[in-house]
Amino acid sequence: MRDSSGRVVSVLALLSDQRYNFINIYAPTNPTERRSFFDSISRYFFLNSIVIVAGDFNCIESEKDKFGGNVTISSDLKDLHDIYHLVDICRKTHGQQTQCTWFNSSNTIGSRLDKFFIAQNGGNYLGEIIQVEEIISNHVLYQDSFLTIHEWWDFLKISIKLTAQEFRKRKQRKLNSDKVRVTNLLIATKQDLIAGDYSAKTTIDTLESEFKMIQRVQNEAVKIRSRARWLEEGEKPTKYFFKLESSRARENSVNSVYNSDGLEVSTQCEIERAHFDFYRTL
Repeated sequence: MRDSSGRVVSVLALLSDQRYNFINIYAPTNPTERRSFFDSISRYFFLNSIVIVAGDFNCIESEKDKFGGNVTISSDLKDLHDIYHLVDICRKTHGQQTQCTWFNSSNTIGSRLDKFFIAQNGGNYLGEIIQVEEIISNHVLYQDSFLTIHEWWDFLKISIKLTAQEFRKRKQRKLNSDKVRVTNLLIATKQDLIAGDYSAKTTIDTLESEFKMIQRVQNEAVKIRSRARWLEEGEKPTKYFFKLESSRARENSVNSVYNSDGLEVSTQCEIERAHFDFYRTL
């Protein structure tokens, strides 16, 4: 969704059942037009979503947003902050440290006109949003160092891509770690059940539900990494997606482990027993 003057682009994205509303803006420089612009921008917000607003706001809200020259503080964004509970990522990261994203040609005057906001209900993703904000802010600041806008844009895209890849790796490592943890707990709990502890059934059900949830998240990641067309909601991943991931799966799979006696074992039963023995002695 966009406005007729090309100052707003609003996109709604769905990822793992969570709705994200990304809004890019370019505010007017005229104070009267800018006030009217901020008053009407809510029409581009999607309900029941994590709102992320970024762009050139063409105004400053604090003397910490200005270096040199006259300081003209604008209150145009106050209502937007209050109504949608927006968090200024720069202030969240750097506190009251002076920050600028624009300088004049003689570097005597600077302002933080480009801003990055996220709604408070997106707090779980604040760390990742901060990383992206810092990348964009730094690239905006040094935009003039590039020969053309196309070179700057290509470099920005590469930087964001590398950050996204690193985030994906961290998330995948966490999922794999959780999967191993739940698997080992299931093995141990089923042993308790076999030994006569029938109360373990409830724990087994809980752990199996957690395991399925982890598997579902990993299946979604497979679809994204395959760059294939998204499946319709409710449809299960097929062999097609996993064939595209087969080489990575082979590289990341655990084919053998060492048991408590220091012997290498490779069958599924032996690997499970080695895990059980290891965690039982912790």
